[in-house]
Amino acid sequence: MTAVAKDPGRAYYGTAPTLAEVRLAFGGDADITWLCTLLDYFIEYCGKGCMSGTQIMGVAQRLSMKSHMKVTELMLFFWRLGNAEYGRIYGNIDPLYIMDGFNKFLKQREAERGEYAVTTTDDAEVSSGWPVLKPCEFYRIAMDGRCIDPEAGRIALEELGPYEIP
Repeated sequence: MTAVAKDPGRAYYGTAPTLAEVRLAFGGDADITWLCTLLDYFIEYCGKGCMSGTQIMGVAQRLSMKSHMKVTELMLFFWRLGNAEYGRIYGNIDPLYIMDGFNKFLKQREAERGEYAVTTTDDAEVSSGWPVLKPCEFYRIAMDGRCIDPEAGRIALEELGPYEIP
């Protein structure tokens, strides 16, 4: 997450998949599972009590409703939340604290997105030092056996459109 925090423009405009693309590529509730993992990491990092599995799932489901957001944008949100940019944590972490921070992040995101110019993929790789993963490469990774249901994923991806499908 440190790399995402160093280059917010890349988080907003890079080639990372959206939550919807994660769901399509890996099937099932892969996006929610990924968000639950991110929430577990955040809670462990903060060391402030714990949320129940039901609470974690509820927050993940609410965050997944923003399926147009890139996974890097959500990583940026959790980085900033962990740095207390949206308020200090007093007592235990609860779902309302996270969702309140997320609403603040969405407002900040709208303001910041205008500040960062869209760069070409090659420029982004050179400026950030991140390897660029094009959508077709992301889908190829999903299809090489790491997808829950590769055939269903392939059919869903073919319906998606213009990307090269392996």
